[in-house]
Amino acid sequence: LAVAVPRALEELNAMQVVHLALLMSSLSLREPPEVLQEVAVQLEHRASDLPAPGLVGAVVALSQLGPWPFEPPPGGPLI
Repeated sequence: LAVAVPRALEELNAMQVVHLALLMSSLSLREPPEVLQEVAVQLEHRASDLPAPGLVGAVVALSQLGPWPFEPPPGGPLI
């Protein structure tokens, strides 16, 4: 998981990254933290490419993947 997810993120479009994040949150996949960080970075990086439903999905996924061990938590560019 730690190797496959970051590699796959590069090949996915913005909505697919949102779907991946939502899937991870629904399955409670919160480890390893480096993978969560990469998912958060990708969601923030692709915020401008997301339609309104994608932005909502990204915010929901990030909120469900927390709590985040740092301040501020990711998602600022999505809001």
